[in-house]
Amino acid sequence: QLFNLGALSNRPIEEVFFGLADEICPTQGSVDGGIALDAFTEMIVEVVESGITTLDTLTNQQLQTVFESFVANSIFDRLINDIGNSVIRLPQDAKEAQLLQAQIKDYIRGAVRDSVASKAADISKITQAVAGSVTEDVYTQAFTILQSMGDS
Repeated sequence: QLFNLGALSNRPIEEVFFGLADEICPTQGSVDGGIALDAFTEMIVEVVESGITTLDTLTNQQLQTVFESFVANSIFDRLINDIGNSVIRLPQDAKEAQLLQAQIKDYIRGAVRDSVASKAADISKITQAVAGSVTEDVYTQAFTILQSMGDS
């Protein structure tokens, strides 16, 4: 099933944000819904900070940036949830833990960008299965790395 991101290409940025929210953010009050909403909020801030200020339309490339930002933020938020639930342990030293979190966030961004590039030639035609695959693959890789780094 298509996300129908193509319908959001060249649309006003408000429509893109609400369209992504409809497609991606669960409406129930679950932990996953909270993670999705937080990732969505972080994505909006990042998009504006990245210089995407034309509110009239988003190109396919800008749409890809928006999508990648959302996916990366949702993966990072899931990992933070895992840390909060003691599934992953961070180093006891606060500065070391902050550095590790910054490193894993950078890793996630790069891995999402690479995975999307390899799996979706045209972001407007990405399917839910491909988006889910990108998310789960990068989450699993980041979880394993963070877990091994936190345990050392």
